[in-house]
Amino acid sequence: MPAVMAVRAEIVALMGAAGDGPSRKLRSRARELRRHAELIVGAMLIEMRARGLRRTEGGDQKKDSRPTLADLGLRHASSERWQARARARRRA
Repeated sequence: MPAVMAVRAEIVALMGAAGDGPSRKLRSRARELRRHAELIVGAMLIEMRARGLRRTEGGDQKKDSRPTLADLGLRHASSERWQARARARRRA
């Protein structure tokens, strides 16, 4: 997941730095790649939860060494949005 998040961050940085410079086609492709990276992260988060590989709310947090969303560098709102997209994609 860190590799996918790094690619996403790089795409977002490039989009911000480019401003109005790049063509509409290039900006569109960058958005498409960012959304694809977010979809992959969403699917990975779903899988991690299903396999018990990440900590969710509740339980004894002091004894639980599994990573939280914060440990993974993710915000709750982003996680929810990306997982919802991944679930919708699976149904399609």
